[in-house]
Amino acid sequence: NSELKEGMLDALATCYKRWKGDSNYRIEDASIITSRGCPCTCTFCAIQNVWGSKYRMYPAEKVLEEISSLYHEYGARHILIMDDNFTANKKRTLEICRGIVKRNLNLRLTAPSGIYMPSLDEEVIAAMKQAGFAEVYLGIESGNQNTLDNIIRKKLDLSKVGNIVDLCRKHGIKTGGFFIIGFPDETVEAMKDTIEFAVNSGIDNVRLYLFQPFPGSEMYRYMTEKGYLSDDYDVTKTNVVREEVFVKSPNFTAHELLGLLQHGRELLNKRGQLAGPFKERKSAN
Repeated sequence: NSELKEGMLDALATCYKRWKGDSNYRIEDASIITSRGCPCTCTFCAIQNVWGSKYRMYPAEKVLEEISSLYHEYGARHILIMDDNFTANKKRTLEICRGIVKRNLNLRLTAPSGIYMPSLDEEVIAAMKQAGFAEVYLGIESGNQNTLDNIIRKKLDLSKVGNIVDLCRKHGIKTGGFFIIGFPDETVEAMKDTIEFAVNSGIDNVRLYLFQPFPGSEMYRYMTEKGYLSDDYDVTKTNVVREEVFVKSPNFTAHELLGLLQHGRELLNKRGQLAGPFKERKSAN
């Protein structure tokens, strides 16, 4: 209930202030979850193991109450919305963004897990900017439509991505993009399409990941049945930023895949688009 939640927040805030050694310290950054699950059923994703198959959302008013509490009572000025798909419902997204503006909350908002592209249009993007979003990450995943339709099964029309990127730029919002290569049924040409799409997309910050087979995902089950898991597959080593190939594919070798990954990141780095831990790793070498 709300009283229990407020009590927990008070306790956490007190502990944090003691750790900082300053009883007046403001907690500038705060994370919230406004929904559970994801309405998409991408074959590579295992989030349904965590939240179940049903997508559930807190009402906009409840979200606004929590954000207002973090702002006024705890001094939060940067809110990280940790939802797997914050903008899945356009009506709710608009209510939250307009509610933040109406309450005069001067916030910086981010959604690090990405946002739902099919629900985006100029009305939503403009409202997000007014609410405090300065950058958004788009879960595009592949630059090849066949991979999206028949391998990942992500409902996304690549021909509409450019318009969303342009609208974000028009309203002063930087764009980031998530891309993945190395699905077992992908071809080398399809992966090259993804790299080319990412490089020419106009997206400001790109994260190019190597596919990892996570237990519980549909892709993992499919790979197990087909014998596509590598002989040295170790679930404890699967991580989105790892560069180990755990796929045995008839379409490419591990050497070819890692070569494509390096080539793609080098191209993105030269254009100033490479983002995240990959950029840090590049500059550290």
